[in-house]
Formats: sequence, C-alpha cells, structure tokens
Amino acid sequence: MTYNREDIMKRHALSDYEWSLIKDQAAYKPKRGPKPKHVRLMLDGIFWVLATGAPWRDLPAHYGAWDSVYSRFRTYVNTGILERIIETLLHDRKAGDTLKLKLICMDGTYIRAHKHAAGARKKKAAEQ
Repeated sequence: MTYNREDIMKRHALSDYEWSLIKDQAAYKPKRGPKPKHVRLMLDGIFWVLATGAPWRDLPAHYGAWDSVYSRFRTYVNTGILERIIETLLHDRKAGDTLKLKLICMDGTYIRAHKHAAGARKKKAAEQ
C-alpha cells in the first residue's frame, strides 16, 4: 500500500466550510511587522502538530517555517484565539449532531504536573 503525502496532510487540514466559520477569528494584526499572508496554512500546520503529536521541528515545510508556525501557535494560545477557534468548530459539529462528545479526550502528556508531583522527598511521620 502506498501513501500519498498530500492526502495525509489533507486529513489534518481544515475544510473550506470550517475555514469559513473561523477565518475572522484566525486573522489578527501583529503589533510589529506585516500582516500574515498564509493564516489558513499556518493554522493547518498547528492542527497537524496537535493531531500527530510530532515535534514542532518535524512540521512539514509545506506549512511554512516551523518556528513561525510555533510562534503563531503561542500567540493564539496566549490571546485565547485558539480556544475560541476550537469552541467554534466543536459547537458547529455539536449543532449538526456529527460530534460524539464521549469520544473526545485529552492527552495527559501535555498537562503540567505540580513541581512536587514527582521525586519530592516525603515527610517522615514524626515531622507531620
């Protein structure tokens, strides 16, 4: 069986309909520099990394420079844009009854544990 690289990338890309729902939310004017030209492509790159779990440096060149896409990701996270985009997409799926909320889960490897959660010294019974 052979895999077409473009088909794999399309699997993680936004459809035209999904893009029409979020394009106004995804567009932003940076404080410095020119307005980004390839917002949809970079957003597809962000979703590719999130869906595959690949390191940012392994992002296919098709999406742009990995550090630029990562910078956009950080901006979206810090400003709450990514959360609003995901909420919009989930709300649309839920309204169309094509989303099974029981199947949604979170990968625990991205959740930061408290600094004492691993390897901290335990108090002795007399110290308590």
